[in-house]
Amino acid sequence: MKSIKVNPLVLFSFSLYCFLVLVRALSMDMFFDGVIYASIAQNMALGKGGFWHPYYTEQFLNPFYEHPPLAMWLQSIAFKIFGTSWRIEFVWGAVCGFITLIFTKKIYEEFNTEPNSNNKSWWPIFLFISIPTVTWTFANGLLESTMIVFTTGSVFLTIKALKVKNQTHIYFYSASAGFLIFAGFMTKGLPALFPLAIPFIWLFIYFKDKTQTKNSLMCFARMFLYMFFAVVILNVLSSGELFKFFSIYVNEQIIKSIKGQREEVKHFYLAYRFAGEIVVPVFIVGVAYIVLRIKKTVLPAKLNDQNKIALLFLLIALSASLPIFFVPKQRIWYLFPSLVFYSMAIAKFSENLIVGIKPYQFLKYLSVVLLICGLTVITIFGGARFRRDKEFYKDIILQKELIPKRAIIYACPEKLAKNWETNAFMQRFCLASLTDDEKTSTGLMLVDKTKKELCHIQGSKTLINKNPLRYELYK
Repeated sequence: MKSIKVNPLVLFSFSLYCFLVLVRALSMDMFFDGVIYASIAQNMALGKGGFWHPYYTEQFLNPFYEHPPLAMWLQSIAFKIFGTSWRIEFVWGAVCGFITLIFTKKIYEEFNTEPNSNNKSWWPIFLFISIPTVTWTFANGLLESTMIVFTTGSVFLTIKALKVKNQTHIYFYSASAGFLIFAGFMTKGLPALFPLAIPFIWLFIYFKDKTQTKNSLMCFARMFLYMFFAVVILNVLSSGELFKFFSIYVNEQIIKSIKGQREEVKHFYLAYRFAGEIVVPVFIVGVAYIVLRIKKTVLPAKLNDQNKIALLFLLIALSASLPIFFVPKQRIWYLFPSLVFYSMAIAKFSENLIVGIKPYQFLKYLSVVLLICGLTVITIFGGARFRRDKEFYKDIILQKELIPKRAIIYACPEKLAKNWETNAFMQRFCLASLTDDEKTSTGLMLVDKTKKELCHIQGSKTLINKNPLRYELYK
């Protein structure tokens, strides 16, 4: 039996990813978007709400039509199997990242331009995880963490379909890519559809003759038809629930976001943030070039296809990101699925710069050290603590036994009842909802001490949580 040989540079890159994700997960309070999705998944696991009618809180976003439900439903399965610990969503994001890195490696190896060039597949992985938003997104359980698995997987399968000659394999890869695109669409909507552009990008880069044009167009047609087939079948099986869900989703989320009606419009914000993120891998390449110049290392000439492949990756990245730059609602993690392809483009363009980096065996030991350090850090400094709202953690979460499950709590002032973070943490850790209407509450009252003068606390109400720093709970 042959032993499995692992390139130390690849192992080091994966270990560095694990270390960075572990360090980012030093407390139980993720970014509140991730807490919202985890709350909905937890409710599904506990039998509250369903795939087409996700339950968030009793008074707020119920049902939850802000995003398609697939990622939350998949996470609910993990909650059913492993319990509803806060660590589950962290592990979920970390595993999604690990799978994404595997697809990254596979895609890069599809364009081997010289013998043993698969040894360079660590380079795009390293550049990808160097982007600050990457490990932050995986560690915070955002929907993009799940979507990127489907989009990167569909890109890999599409490239396989465009390269192979066997008709059976072409059909298999095209169909699989179409289904993964559909899964991405069911996770985050329209941003997951960019792999459909790859056959046209491929044709632009590698155009040779009419046969290739036909093959590329047929690949697109199969992908689209299989995706459309999945939509029709699911809509029929769900008795039209898919159509109903997306009718509300499109009207309330997509159209209002495009019009800038949901949140403050920040023009050029995304371009500014993108530049700040992508400068990191560009800086790493620049440092590598300077070091080689100082050492007077003779660099090998670029191979004929190197720039062409880099352009292919760049155009794929642009197809995934360019439309997002023109949407009024801008967040840096919306670009997340494209960052892996920007990293591949930079890696392929600069591939000849890493000729002097050998797969030294000591990197295996360094990889083990990184993993041990990451686990040690999270064991000593991580755990059940908050960084975002320490007062809420001490006053409410540590005393959550005072709150009956599925309680509806009257929050005062009104701004507290509509606070996104407070609602998310209350639901995730206490299985309770907030309301600004005292008549709909189940008897409990939450008061922000810093604005207590705005609240009328009846004389019959009794303070029940001990030594509150900011949040007083009355019964």
